Amino acid sequence: MLRRLLAIASAVACIATTSNATPVTLDFTGTRGGDLDRVGTRAATFDEGGISGSVWSGSTVYGGLFSTITAHRNGIGVDNGSYNDNSRIDGSRGNDWLTFTFDSAVELVSVTFASFTAYRKGRLGWRRDDDDAWVNVHGDGQPGTFTDERTFFFGDNTIARGFSVAAFGANDDFVVSSATVAAVPLPSAALLLMGGLAGFGLIRQRRRVA
Repeated sequence: MLRRLLAIASAVACIATTSNATPVTLDFTGTRGGDLDRVGTRAATFDEGGISGSVWSGSTVYGGLFSTITAHRNGIGVDNGSYNDNSRIDGSRGNDWLTFTFDSAVELVSVTFASFTAYRKGRLGWRRDDDDAWVNVHGDGQPGTFTDERTFFFGDNTIARGFSVAAFGANDDFVVSSATVAAVPLPSAALLLMGGLAGFGLIRQRRRVA
């Protein structure tokens, strides 16, 4: 009996460590911020498909004290509180950013931008780099990556508690429309289950001997 319990627990542990959770896409489109609980404040929370956390707005203007999350039909941005500031994530009047923090570690899959122009041709035919987003993963020790793609993919097995999206150039001007992440399987839960089953097996065996 004990061997059978241990075999079942081991199988559960293997499933927990090898299975991939279904990705969840957080939608931030719409005038109410999509999956956010509010907009027009410095911070907001989300809870969708078992993925929960918060979004914070920041800016180099006034130390970010007056920054608020703005909502657009295509995504969320930042109003840094300065006069006539663009309500998207931009770098024209101070550098704006949004920070996404999750309640537990997740696998980062992608983040998608809108109102985003990677390259634009001028009237004389030249090519001008317009929008660039700066993406930084918390806790990975990396300085961040600039991208001119509307959908930025983090890469395989990027596990983190959050990420930031910022604008630094005067021409940068975009919003975040969605983010896709996946829950991280918890092998520790399987180990606890295995230990519990083994304990029950030992207790039962001792009772039989007694």
